[in-house]
Amino acid sequence: MDTWVGNPDTEHDWLMARSPISYVDHITAPLFVVQGANDPRVVKAESDQIVASIRARGGDVRYDVYDDEGHGFAKEHNLVTCNQDVVDYLTSKLAATAPQFANT
Repeated sequence: MDTWVGNPDTEHDWLMARSPISYVDHITAPLFVVQGANDPRVVKAESDQIVASIRARGGDVRYDVYDDEGHGFAKEHNLVTCNQDVVDYLTSKLAATAPQFANT
């Protein structure tokens, strides 16, 4: 993992400069976060931290956690559900900013 991602003990500053949490205050657009609860690569605590930070600033974030998924989707019904939720989310955001999309 050290070679692939970096070593948190010896490369802390380098890793923090590349970490999304370092730039979370720059997020102004609505955000949809999808998390597999069993993800070993992007652990849920990291997504929790991003979502909590955005919400603490009054930001617009939707957070869906799939308790039976890891990194990516292994179950087709979860993938279908997620894709439909993404379409619905984007449609609602477009409708809010561009009413001509409301009934498409």
